[in-house]
Amino acid sequence: DTELLVVSFGTSYNDSRRETIGAIEKAMQKAFPDYAVRRGFTSQIIIDHVNKRDGEKIDNVTEALDRAVDNGVKTLVVQPTHLMNGLEYNDLKDELAGYSDSFEKIVLGDPLLTSDDDFQKVMNAIVDATKEYDDGETAICFMGHGTEADSNSVYTKMQETLKAAGYDNYFVGTFEATPSLDDVIAAVKAGGYKKVVLRPLMIVAGDHANNDMAGSMQDGEQPDADSFAGKLQAAGYQPECVIRGIGEYPAVREVYLTHLRQVTRKLFCDLTTENCPGILYGIGVGPGDPKLMTIQALETIRSCDLIVLPAVSKEECYAYRIVEQVCPDIADMPLLCMPFPMIKDAQKLELAHK
Repeated sequence: DTELLVVSFGTSYNDSRRETIGAIEKAMQKAFPDYAVRRGFTSQIIIDHVNKRDGEKIDNVTEALDRAVDNGVKTLVVQPTHLMNGLEYNDLKDELAGYSDSFEKIVLGDPLLTSDDDFQKVMNAIVDATKEYDDGETAICFMGHGTEADSNSVYTKMQETLKAAGYDNYFVGTFEATPSLDDVIAAVKAGGYKKVVLRPLMIVAGDHANNDMAGSMQDGEQPDADSFAGKLQAAGYQPECVIRGIGEYPAVREVYLTHLRQVTRKLFCDLTTENCPGILYGIGVGPGDPKLMTIQALETIRSCDLIVLPAVSKEECYAYRIVEQVCPDIADMPLLCMPFPMIKDAQKLELAHK
């Protein structure tokens, strides 16, 4: 009766869909094994194209929500793979509002670039993915779609985040907004760079990455003149196009998981006012070396909505100090301190539990 609906714009490029959206969904299923993970796309054009070409039926958001209702889902968590809090995210909010009476509980997670910490983590991910090109002579350009909404500011903020971190040879541009392709080309020229690498700042590497960015360029062929690769070529460069959506990066998927953990905590009731059945996990932290904790223990901790400590505070809990070294996410998780001695003295145990 608990479902996780992962909502994406979608792509008809099967390989990219598997390596980005599919990888995100698998990571969420692994982190939340008690949830049934379902898929929903917002682009009906893509849904229809995939169905006609491959015979694969993908729900749109309305169909996915209706299916959840028909399946008797009581608790629905919706996590979008959107890049920003833009028009599509707001449309999703509005549609979910119409189903508020259809579920006992329904919550919506944040898009990728929401907090300052998100920008830092995504910046680190794209820099790490392109470090082989960082030779002082290469401009590394990430291209986004762009939007007329105020949320387009995420591209400027990502550029500012890169610059503040000292990555002066990294540039962010958009196809349909600002910074524009011409802005990026001017900045690349001003920097005196000899080579250019193009990569999409998009979750999937679909039509925009293949056509608007790379210009449908195949081996030995010229890119379309109005594509970013074509405009760079006209400016005297021979761009190298790497067509990989950022959804392929494990660190980007981890940002989504962080958002998902945050929103699932909203589902759990206040322990002082309401009884709520759940699952109690007992987790041992090992002999004391954080590196010896098991992967299963860490994944279970990350999936929990409440951490109970056998101490008066986290500062006095030795087990907590071990875990926080290898699972920094625990610092943002709700804690309940229930001090009880872990000893064999029967008299002391009886006194402690009175």
